[in-house]
Amino acid sequence: MPDWRLKAGAQKLLSLLPDRMYDELLYRSGSLRLGPDLLHDRFSHAARHLNAWVEQHPNTRPARLLELGTGWVPLVPLGLWLCGCEQIFTADLRDHFRPALLHSLIQSLDNEQHISLLQETLPDLQRERIYSENLKTVLDFISLIKNDYSDSYLPVSRILGDARHLPLADQSVDMIVSNNTFEHIPAEVIPGILRSFHRVLRPGGLMSHHIDMADHYSYFDSRISPWHFLRYSPGQWRWIENRLQSQNRLRVSHFRQMMEEAGFEIVRIDNEVFDTDHFRKQALHRTFAAMAPEEAGVLHTHIVTRRRG
Repeated sequence: MPDWRLKAGAQKLLSLLPDRMYDELLYRSGSLRLGPDLLHDRFSHAARHLNAWVEQHPNTRPARLLELGTGWVPLVPLGLWLCGCEQIFTADLRDHFRPALLHSLIQSLDNEQHISLLQETLPDLQRERIYSENLKTVLDFISLIKNDYSDSYLPVSRILGDARHLPLADQSVDMIVSNNTFEHIPAEVIPGILRSFHRVLRPGGLMSHHIDMADHYSYFDSRISPWHFLRYSPGQWRWIENRLQSQNRLRVSHFRQMMEEAGFEIVRIDNEVFDTDHFRKQALHRTFAAMAPEEAGVLHTHIVTRRRG
């Protein structure tokens, strides 16, 4: 039976390794199992981001977008481009990107499965982007992904570095998105990132963020609840967590407050329904026990905001 404590301990030890060494170990071990389910999930996120934009700006597409959290495979930028977005920047503090993973993921699907999946998850798919003269297949897209940020015009450009200091001009981006990223960023860092977002986003521009606030160890160990990590004090949690899978334990009210304080107006917050009776039975540290259940108990949210000013 998988035990979350063993995983947390192993990650604590592995966190002592240099980033590139750990990434290479994880990659060569075969632990990164990517398949159609991941493609469907990430393309569904891309579709929800675009739906949020269209609700506020009917019959248009954001021309320039910024994604926070490139990760191993930039699937959301790919989905956004296939739906008509012209230029996407994707930013990450560390270089985890593996072109071979994206290549093998898409190559594992035959053409019929591939098109069917794209049409199912991306209703606004522009088929000409798959069969265009310069991009005859989705695989060709990979060769256009930059390894570093530059001003050259390409469908996707990567930005490596601290998102609090983005190398983008003021008010140069229409939309900013993230996908299960904010829950991994230290709480004290997030306000600076949001101020940076406010600087590069044009007035009236939108942000769309999917945030997973469940205890990620519960995905590994089914014996613990998705609220399990809320039982620990801040001091105890510092001993448990690690930089490889940092979890800030922030709740939806914290994210909402930080976004408002950074100059963003809340357009919509979609919280996934959860079992309140199950949540009320959880042992919680007083930090979280003092919060309303509808705030502390939310596990997944989609927050859409608009830049003020």
